[in-house]
Amino acid sequence: MKKLIMFMLLTTAKTLIACDYDLDVPPLVYTLTGNPVIIPKTLELERDDNSGPCAQYFLGFTRGWAPNYNRYATNLSNGNKIYYNLYKNAGGTQVLKNPSDITSNNDVLMGQIAKNEELDLTYYFSVSPYSSATLPRAGTYVDYVQVQAYSGKWWAINSYEGYKNIAVQIIVPKMAAISLVDTGASFDPADTYQVLDFGELEQNEQMSFDLMVVSNAGYSVTFSSNNLGVLKNTTVLSGNNTIQYELYVNNTLRNLSSSTIVANGAGTTPSSGNRIPVRVKIKNVDNKEPGTYSDYITITTTTTE
Repeated sequence: MKKLIMFMLLTTAKTLIACDYDLDVPPLVYTLTGNPVIIPKTLELERDDNSGPCAQYFLGFTRGWAPNYNRYATNLSNGNKIYYNLYKNAGGTQVLKNPSDITSNNDVLMGQIAKNEELDLTYYFSVSPYSSATLPRAGTYVDYVQVQAYSGKWWAINSYEGYKNIAVQIIVPKMAAISLVDTGASFDPADTYQVLDFGELEQNEQMSFDLMVVSNAGYSVTFSSNNLGVLKNTTVLSGNNTIQYELYVNNTLRNLSSSTIVANGAGTTPSSGNRIPVRVKIKNVDNKEPGTYSDYITITTTTTE
């Protein structure tokens, strides 16, 4: 006799309940003008009039175009990169992560949201310190990071509520700066004046200094002499009252009878600057009127790219 044994296998499946969240994520635009700082940014999360397990939320942040959490923005014209990151805390130690990579509350924005509530949520942004060897190239750098909204907790998701992109735009202005320093000294942005005091003039007497140039978009340097390349007596205005001198830039003799470009460079310089030696040599001083002789040279640098 055969016995028929029957059984039923009952299963239940959790139903994901959409909570009608809505995100408003403004573009992130930052102009890099000095040492990077950590700055607060905000986005808005809104919940509709919806019942269910919707009071708990969390937001995940994707890596953008980077393969890891060393995020970067890219200059699309040349492929150069500027590294940055997004943080939960103002100290810049808690990197916001993609939902699949979250391992602790430090990696995610999370909290409670009531029906019909709008929350302004703060996260933090900072550009990573750039290389001490080279300035960031001038231009606009972009990236896109998804902000993904979920109801529930990061370890117990109720439902996926959609995403909005943070359009990251880091702007690096063109920059060229000069510094006139003693021979061998370091670039000093406050040091833009040099006095070459020869005392009692003698033929073939020489003095020198260094012209330092820092630029992130190519540069040219122009010298312009008030006296068109000669020293003039400031007290005796007639007679034999001028003295010739020679000016060498990078050991090349330059003619100052008109404004002239004396140096140029392409791309970015080291952040410490390009060093350009400048040397002045006095010519014949015989039979000159007594007095004080001088010339003023205006040095100008401009970006070229």
